[in-house]
Amino acid sequence: MRPVPEALAPARQTGPVATWALRHVSTLIGSLGRLARQPFATLMTVLVIAITLPLPAAMHLVVEMHVRSAAAGTTRWIFQCTSTRPFRWRPPRISATSSRSARMSPTSG
Repeated sequence: MRPVPEALAPARQTGPVATWALRHVSTLIGSLGRLARQPFATLMTVLVIAITLPLPAAMHLVVEMHVRSAAAGTTRWIFQCTSTRPFRWRPPRISATSSRSARMSPTSG
């Protein structure tokens, strides 16, 4: 008996994992073929995706940087307000033994 060529042989029964893999490979080859037939559209799609993917990350960094700088400024302002005493005018202290005329005289200096 002669061997039967593989193209004419009946299809083998394969498991579900092999069927899944075979379908994914054939879909991948078909998709790459469609992309190769339209190079300009493919290039534009790749550029749009390349531009839009980093935008949320960049926006997050910018907002976080501004929030941190604003928070640092607020913290600094709060620290300054609580750590320094507000200015209050106080009359100068004059001891009971000294008088204004004694301090003002030219011989006392």
